[in-house]
Amino acid sequence: MRNRSRAATTVVAGALGLIAIASWSAAPPAAAATHAVTGQHQYTCQIAQSNKPSKKPIMTSSMQLSMQLTVPDSIQPGQRLSLRGTMSLQFPEELATYGKTLVDTANGFSDTMSVALTMNGRTTVVRADRWQSPNVKVENPLIVRAPVSFPAVSVPAGSTGSIKIAMPRDGVLKNPYFASPSAVAFTAAAQAHGALLNANFYLACAGASSTPTFATIPIGSAAAPQNAGQSGTPSAAAGGLSEVPGGDPSAAADDPFGADTTQTGVAAGPGDQVVDGSLASGTSQHGQGIYVPAGVLIFIGVVVCLAALAFAGWTQYRLTALRASLDD
Repeated sequence: MRNRSRAATTVVAGALGLIAIASWSAAPPAAAATHAVTGQHQYTCQIAQSNKPSKKPIMTSSMQLSMQLTVPDSIQPGQRLSLRGTMSLQFPEELATYGKTLVDTANGFSDTMSVALTMNGRTTVVRADRWQSPNVKVENPLIVRAPVSFPAVSVPAGSTGSIKIAMPRDGVLKNPYFASPSAVAFTAAAQAHGALLNANFYLACAGASSTPTFATIPIGSAAAPQNAGQSGTPSAAAGGLSEVPGGDPSAAADDPFGADTTQTGVAAGPGDQVVDGSLASGTSQHGQGIYVPAGVLIFIGVVVCLAALAFAGWTQYRLTALRASLDD
């Protein structure tokens, strides 16, 4: 009887130990320290009423694009950089004032927003996932705002220095609506709704070739975070411009309000490369190594414990039967 109690106690203690080890092992790695950075830049945007090529825009005006992103304080070679945050586009005052007389709400979206990452002397245009704002009341100022995310970018082994993040660069996208300028920084579209008018508008926006760098992430050290602030410091890209094509640069833009929302691709030159958000959207990183969710480890621990208890019970039953046969 004493042996039976001792065996049961040992099995229960082992089961509890396994569950404790599984729970401890399941703890995810500590999140890296991060901080928020903000970038702003004025772009000259041509506005079209059709998504097909036109001779001249119905309006050309300056619009402000703003991004607030969360970035790590530092990053190590071999890790992956994933950017997320909020982006907003402010429409010109005259358009907002005129729009209030005709429409009540508006929204905007874009498949061609990007940032320029400079690392190891080379600049890469990283295309964002599709950005789309909810409907907002038309007022002055008229600002559409929505979350924005970018595909994860790997930091190559042996990288040194820092990663610089700049606002969308000019000349990386073929202008799908007008002959001049031939290339722009991004395109966007807006929908306006009201009792008197329901309309779609298409934007082709260009800026300076050297756009503001608004964040600098040290590589391989835990140095204090660097942020150029809202205005940023203009800097020309070092080395060549790297882009990954997002489509056929010679194709006309599809109607973003139709079933197919594919936008005109990047005007890539020889050797160019663009990282497209549609290729790696919503990548979740848990640091280096293999990450196993807590629930899976706990489930495995419970199954092992139950198996151990069943084996102990079966062994005790066999011992009892053996003793009974010997007594007979």
